[in-house]
Amino acid sequence: MENLASNDKTEDPKEKEQSSTITLPEPKENLDNLTKEDIVTRLLNSVDFFKTASGSFETFDSFYDGSISKTKVEYKYSNTTVVGGYEKVNNFAEDKNSVTYENEYYYNHQMVWTLDQNQKDYVSYNYELSGKKDTVTANDVFEIDLYKLYDSDEKFRERPPFSGNLFDYEFTAKYLRDVEQWKIEKQNEEFIGHNTIVIYGNIPESIRETNFAQPNEKRFRIWVDKDTGIILKKEIYNNAGDVISYLRSSSLIINKFLKKKSFYLF
Repeated sequence: MENLASNDKTEDPKEKEQSSTITLPEPKENLDNLTKEDIVTRLLNSVDFFKTASGSFETFDSFYDGSISKTKVEYKYSNTTVVGGYEKVNNFAEDKNSVTYENEYYYNHQMVWTLDQNQKDYVSYNYELSGKKDTVTANDVFEIDLYKLYDSDEKFRERPPFSGNLFDYEFTAKYLRDVEQWKIEKQNEEFIGHNTIVIYGNIPESIRETNFAQPNEKRFRIWVDKDTGIILKKEIYNNAGDVISYLRSSSLIINKFLKKKSFYLF
């Protein structure tokens, strides 16, 4: 099997040592006041605002039948000299402590390798990036019918097959489409070392009636990294104000060096 950073050129030792890491300038924290249009543009085009990212987060979801789902995810991603990524997903049982399965995903610009840690086996397959290479606008995306939201890759920006919380375009298209239903609650709030903009909003009845809604979801709040448009934290609330769904990042490192071997399967 070829590795994810394959190179037909034979490198001499010095060149190999110099090219063993990806080093990029660290972004400066954005303290500017952003408009609704500014932040939606970042959310829908986050791929334009960073070159490498690594981090971790956990998610929690409750469902109509009373069941819950909890996952912990670690990831690395690059779209610069090395194009590829890695994602490790642990899914937890309803007692929230025991791991029910663990999968690892590796990918480059055209191949995916899925490693099942339980079965100690892997599968690989080809894929093609879908979506637009150029900037999309809110009008491009907000016209998508809610029932077709998860079948409309061609209207979103290009993104890799596994992207964690880096390119959460569907969430933006679903919850921010009615600009009268949400507001910028805070322009600058620190979260895990990043400056975020906090958005708080109501979830309209039209969304709550779809098959993609959580039970009794009423309002939402998201924390968006102002530099990149990455959603670092999001919470969905029911009528009583209880959190019934969340994503909470525990780390995010942008444009710091990544070792190329991070994207090797073997």
